Amino acid sequence: MLSQFQVVVFDAACTTVMERLRRRHRQRKRYADLMIAAIVAAGQHVLVTRNQADFRDVLPRAQLAN
Repeated sequence: MLSQFQVVVFDAACTTVMERLRRRHRQRKRYADLMIAAIVAAGQHVLVTRNQADFRDVLPRAQLAN
């Protein structure tokens, strides 16, 4: 089943986005959520989650799905 999915790594582009997100959301967001958002933003992916509330102010609406 896992062969159907693409593994996404945390690379240099993600690091750049992560630093920007940490400066903007440091007090209000968990580190893990910011890492996930950085991967999504840097790779122009769509985040599929039941917990959209944690990402609404971090990612554009087009990059979130339930």
